[in-house]
Parts: sequence; structure tokens; C-alpha cells
Amino acid sequence: MKMITKNISIKTLRDALAVAGGLYRMNAPHSAGYAFCCNEDNTEVAMGEFMGSLAYDQDRLNADNFDGFLRYSDKTLTDYQSGEVVNIKGNEGY
Repeated sequence: MKMITKNISIKTLRDALAVAGGLYRMNAPHSAGYAFCCNEDNTEVAMGEFMGSLAYDQDRLNADNFDGFLRYSDKTLTDYQSGEVVNIKGNEGY
């Protein structure tokens, strides 16, 4: 399986991008990003949540609660398990 980070597969990233940029995004137009957990076989998002304010939600954005976070402002993916931050700007077509 191809991986984008140590713990997040490209398949899961594709699914997260589809949710974060798809119809559900209309429910959270002012969100700062999308936090998510991978399913057991790391092929899709098991659950996710739009984060309204990074200042308000910062204490929840960690490895205890989520596997990854897509930040809209700088188009990065954060892997909370490994600490990796990957720039996905221009590569949203994974």
C-alpha cells in the first residue's frame, strides 16, 4: 500500500480530501480544517470532524483523538501519530 506519511495511506488521503472538499464542506464553510481517523486497514476515513477554530480546538488536535488533519490555510496534512507534516498544495489529485 502506498503511503503519504508513515501512518496515512494515499487511499485514506484521497477519501479525506473528497470529504473535506466535497458536499460536507458546505456544512462548515468557515472551518480551519478537517481532522480524521483512518479505518483499520487504512483505506478510508473511519470518522472525521471539521474544526472551526484552531485556537479553540487546538487541545483536541492530537494523536489521542485523530490520526490526521488537513489544514486549509496552508494545504498541509499532519500525521499526528508520527508528527510528519506534508505539503499537499498542488497535489490534491492524489
